[in-house]
Amino acid sequence: LPVIAVLDPLSVEDLLAILQNANGSVVAAKKEDFLAYEIRLAFTDEALRRIAELAFQEQTGARGLVSVVERVLLPFETRLPSTDIEVLAVTRQMVDDPEGSLARLLASDAARARNRELYAQLAEAERKRLEKRIVRQVGQYLEEFDVLLTPERLALFAGYCQETNADPEDLADILVDLVDEIRRFGERLSASCGISVTFSDEAIDRILARRPLGVATVKKVLASLKRDYEYGLCLLAQRRPDSHVVVPATGIDDPKGFVEELFRRNFDD
Repeated sequence: LPVIAVLDPLSVEDLLAILQNANGSVVAAKKEDFLAYEIRLAFTDEALRRIAELAFQEQTGARGLVSVVERVLLPFETRLPSTDIEVLAVTRQMVDDPEGSLARLLASDAARARNRELYAQLAEAERKRLEKRIVRQVGQYLEEFDVLLTPERLALFAGYCQETNADPEDLADILVDLVDEIRRFGERLSASCGISVTFSDEAIDRILARRPLGVATVKKVLASLKRDYEYGLCLLAQRRPDSHVVVPATGIDDPKGFVEELFRRNFDD
């Protein structure tokens, strides 16, 4: 027998939920488009609701969201890359009057300042939501690899997701690999110097904070640390072979100063 399905049209609330979904593609795709021009995008709740209302009027379901978002942001996407504007806070007024809003933004320093201020507020709220999502989505997974989400690391993680529009699950795997690379460097340094060397979570976070985030950046930092650390640690191993050196955050910020401090503590007696 044929199956007859009756599909109810999506309501404004349904469409709004799609826009607000952290895993949704409509807003994420448009953020990606603007990131290609090094412009960061954020939406007010009122703007998202207005987009949902306009999409509902089109009666084409979720496809209406795409067409409304494209229609609203096309003038900005066309014009802003040739300006020095680096962020865009999309408001309800922009949704209702894209061309007029763009003209005011380009013509007024005060409008640009308001745009930057509003974007900062929206970005901070988004970062806090991202932090909660990261803990919920990948916190337990990271703990299985002994990668703890310290407050600093969580803020770093969320900030990078926000900057690059990366998915937390994808970034979690990268984070595990990078932390493992740093820890294995400590093991190699221990073996070559004959003294136990480990990195504190704070030191690891300092390394992870270097940009661009990735294996190449981490390896470059570690190679520099090896040059700064190795001779001093080998001398320390001769004096106190049973020592266990835990590299703090200052050991990353000022590696030579860190080694000098180790010498003062261990060679001045």
